[in-house]
Amino acid sequence: MKFLSLLITTMAAAPLAIAQKPAPPAAPDADATQTLHEQSPAPRSQPDPGEMAREQSELSRALAEAGSSPVDYIRALESHLAKYPNSAQRSLIEKALAKSAMEASDNARIIRYGEKVLAAPGPDEDFQLLDRVIRALLDEGGADNAKRALEYAKRFERDVANMRAGAPQGHMSLARWMEQLD
Repeated sequence: MKFLSLLITTMAAAPLAIAQKPAPPAAPDADATQTLHEQSPAPRSQPDPGEMAREQSELSRALAEAGSSPVDYIRALESHLAKYPNSAQRSLIEKALAKSAMEASDNARIIRYGEKVLAAPGPDEDFQLLDRVIRALLDEGGADNAKRALEYAKRFERDVANMRAGAPQGHMSLARWMEQLD
């Protein structure tokens, strides 16, 4: 639930950060401008700060009403995504849904949201989520789920091997770090 509290706080600050006006870009030369226009799709309109504040307010209210039950958090977050499918906070909400599904031991939602979170580019790997997605896929059964679980298991093994090659994190000694990895 600490993650969800952090999520709410982050989401509350998001409309303020987006509402700020960016600095005007430096004038590029004509060739660079033409190349940029050829490669990039049509520009997206900036989200309305009033709409974002309203969305944030509704999300905060729904999460406050949900209490501490993971099932109620899931319902509130899914309802919010149904109402705001193009939310700027979608990736954070999906990560919160995956964590809540893990707390509720809801394999279908662990798979649905966990795979979305794991597919998104990110700086660090969530080993706990990766492990639970693998287990949920295997529990569901079927050849397709087993293949997907195997791919995630290979990813898990590769990520742990990469961590082994790195330096210990935090204040851990090398021996403690190796023990954690095992």
